[in-house]
Amino acid sequence: MKISQRLKAIAHLAENSFRVLDVGSDHGYLPYLLLKNSEVVKVIVADISNESLLKAKGNLETFFDSKTIEERVKFKRADGLKAVRENEVDTVVIAGLGGLLISRILKESEAVRKTVDTFILQPRSNQGSLRRYLMASGFLIEREILARDGKHISEIIVAKNTDQSIKIEDNEIAYELPLKLLDTEDKKLLLEFLNNKKEIEEFVLKEVTESKGTDSIEVIEKMKRLSYIDEMIKMV
Repeated sequence: MKISQRLKAIAHLAENSFRVLDVGSDHGYLPYLLLKNSEVVKVIVADISNESLLKAKGNLETFFDSKTIEERVKFKRADGLKAVRENEVDTVVIAGLGGLLISRILKESEAVRKTVDTFILQPRSNQGSLRRYLMASGFLIEREILARDGKHISEIIVAKNTDQSIKIEDNEIAYELPLKLLDTEDKKLLLEFLNNKKEIEEFVLKEVTESKGTDSIEVIEKMKRLSYIDEMIKMV
């Protein structure tokens, strides 16, 4: 079984949990890691696709006996946190979905999510929008992790429920590239990640400048975004 560094990083973050909900598990690779290498007592595998659940169950049955699966794993066909009741799990993992969809999943199950201690979220897109939602909804973003996933570098957000009032910034790029990313231990990976972002912003700036002119509001905003990334790179 070939497992990505992304999933290994997520499993490491969840390994001290007792009851984990894996939303959108697909192949069941994360439950495999949790059952094999951690203190996790129970894993709930949730997916809206019955086919994916059967695939995950089949993969897990290859590596674990029926007693282990019966006692420690539940398979539920459900949409997001609707797979569990209040206080049923202490950690929720939602990985590989878009940031807007993750936000919707959390918003639609507010009563359940308020009884969960830790959320490990790995959005494939709209990462900034997800961070903005979290901060506006009473979450504290505790950690930011980067992990390689093939040719891509994934962003993993560790968030906790809190009653704290968190200030919401107006600067969009601050949500897309939060300063907490600077805590990343692998500085080489962080620099690669930031330089990739810079390259994209430089390309967009060139396109906007050619179509709008150097004095346009769009160009000024793009230049501010580039300046922000340059400052982050200097701080690495």
